[in-house]
Amino acid sequence: MISVVDPQASGASGDMLIAALIDAGADPEIPHHIAQILTDQGHPTHVQIERTHTEIGPATRVKVHDHPVPTRELPTLLEKTLRELDPPPTARKIAQRALQLLLEAEKKVHDRKHPHLHELASTDTILDITATATLLTDLNVQAAHVLPPATGTGTVRTEHGTLPVPTPATLQILKDWEVGHVPEGPGELLTPTGAALLRAIHEELPRPTPPYTPKRIGQGAGTKELPDRPNVLRIILCEPTRKPHHTIKIIETSIDDADGETVGEALNQLMQLKHVKDVELIHGMGKKGRPRFIIRVITEDLPGIETQVFKELFRWTGTLGARIYRCHRITAERRITRTEDGVRIKESKFEDVRHAKPEWEDVKEHVDDETAPLTRARLLKPDD
Repeated sequence: MISVVDPQASGASGDMLIAALIDAGADPEIPHHIAQILTDQGHPTHVQIERTHTEIGPATRVKVHDHPVPTRELPTLLEKTLRELDPPPTARKIAQRALQLLLEAEKKVHDRKHPHLHELASTDTILDITATATLLTDLNVQAAHVLPPATGTGTVRTEHGTLPVPTPATLQILKDWEVGHVPEGPGELLTPTGAALLRAIHEELPRPTPPYTPKRIGQGAGTKELPDRPNVLRIILCEPTRKPHHTIKIIETSIDDADGETVGEALNQLMQLKHVKDVELIHGMGKKGRPRFIIRVITEDLPGIETQVFKELFRWTGTLGARIYRCHRITAERRITRTEDGVRIKESKFEDVRHAKPEWEDVKEHVDDETAPLTRARLLKPDD
């Protein structure tokens, strides 16, 4: 299952993520179970789950009645909770990464050797990150696409007085995160815990390859009433779309001052990058009548892939820029079969048209006193 996490309109908090996942079909007993684990450890915690109605339809709302916890005890409390909960490895990694992001952000903001979470220091933090991580695995989410969250605008009142939005801790978590954020909406929409969970999900789960088809939608409502938008976070559960049409990205650059050895090595390195489907080299004429190369890299349509490709282009050629565009690609169904003597046959089909061709490496081994085209034809006969 693929999860699209959509906090674009109203941001995110831990409670909203839990609510959206439950609304999408995850087990509502999981947060109650975690609350009981925390209570049994001497930290009384209670979870309230209710159905509500929003401007965009029914949603689930979660309220956590928490218990204060000294910040220095949070890592230990998280590990104890995970030990009792015994979630799958992916859920454990998401929870641990989320708390790490929170603590590192607060440490940088307050310039302390030991971080201090202030309003965050409670069992609500532990419940939010462990429940969100566990509910994702309960839904069998194997990949996730996190959309840029709305952070809100203006100011918010805290223990330290009035702070700008996004708050310093939230901004530290968002720093250098390639997904980015949407700076709009009234007040604080993205909490530090919400930001940490979004980033942990993005980092610990692989990115899905589009296209994919929505199957279920979960809506998690926040507690605040917003004047200009519904306070709802959406979780969209999808499955891969089995269609011949999909999109790819093309990253290309023109080079007129590199030698053949450099260009050749650039092509080799680019082909080894993950998610790169093909690399093409085109000869052309550049400015001042110079011969030039156009290096064209075809990749999967994934966020940030162009940065990865351009880094290698720049490393090997010194090019100062690249063109990036998205285009549609249509493909035939394909498979590889074998003849009785082990020759691989590449078979493809599009609608009612079929095509077959022997693998060239296998053709070479069978060429004797006949030409390659005749050998190809002969190798195809067993499957005709």
